[in-house]
Amino acid sequence: MMIPNGNRYRITLPSFPNQWNDIPTDKLEEILRLMAMRQGEIVTKGEEVADRLYRLRVLLCLLDMKIVRRTVSDEDGETVFIFRRKGIRHIFERIPMRAWQINQWIDSLLKFLDRQTALLKSPYPYVSLRCGKLKLKGPANMMGDVTFQQYLVAQNTLTSYWNTIKSMEEAIRTKAGRKTQRQLLKRASELRCRFLATLFCPSAIETGKIQDGRFIRTPKRKIWAFSMSQTEENARYFRKVEDRMFPVMELFFQSVQEAFSRLFPDLYTPSGKGKKVTNPIVQEVSMVNSIMKEQGYSSTEEIYRSLAVQILEVMDSMCKKAKEIERMKQKMGNK
Repeated sequence: MMIPNGNRYRITLPSFPNQWNDIPTDKLEEILRLMAMRQGEIVTKGEEVADRLYRLRVLLCLLDMKIVRRTVSDEDGETVFIFRRKGIRHIFERIPMRAWQINQWIDSLLKFLDRQTALLKSPYPYVSLRCGKLKLKGPANMMGDVTFQQYLVAQNTLTSYWNTIKSMEEAIRTKAGRKTQRQLLKRASELRCRFLATLFCPSAIETGKIQDGRFIRTPKRKIWAFSMSQTEENARYFRKVEDRMFPVMELFFQSVQEAFSRLFPDLYTPSGKGKKVTNPIVQEVSMVNSIMKEQGYSSTEEIYRSLAVQILEVMDSMCKKAKEIERMKQKMGNK
């Protein structure tokens, strides 16, 4: 690259990610913060300008670079940006780059930003809260270790959060009282913390298991198991980290749901806008009884303790059979 005195030098930039799964967690947090900033700038600057600024900031974030000066022109009158790498040792560094080069980088390197629900790698395998006194385990990749009950609680909590945000936007639009807005803001924060507390499990020591109605002692081992109590007990410990962690986990959860919709197409039905939503069978109490009858589970607790992906697969199979029966009935009725 060329610097003002005409000399050339070579610098080494960080490897650039090709997809959401390749982005380090700290960069994910920053990118989602920039995404929220973009939403605010759409109102004041317009969608096209806000989107271009967002992509420029993401590019600089991933390259660990910052802008030193924006309004510089070269001898040909072209706009030139002056950059430097982040860090005190690069404080006097100056890297000029023309605007068309920046646009070329943005268009070629940031295509993955257009598909936002593609984060399937666990962002936080483990987290430490309360100054390291509380260690919690996050969901595995594709939420492969999340139980069915844990999945439903997280999904319902997230839905409640989205409804609260809609109510808050309506309160602002109608200029409702400040007290109402504060209550909704507090409610939204509580739901964000509850969502995180649901997905991050504390450790426990397992000394045995239940088999055929009897307790069988086993060697002690450390496990990370979901319990309904963790949602209430640990929610308050996420208050200091909810701003940076919640957007990442929300993206991760939605990405996995999108992946589930492709894995289980009969369970997820398309909405009018082309998006896929969970079949109502997920929210019906009779669904549990149907699974017990279909698969021979001994109790509802056994279903809720099973892995979510296993139960969703069973439900997808049940939906497929139900659709086949319905098609057969329609076919017989037409004859």
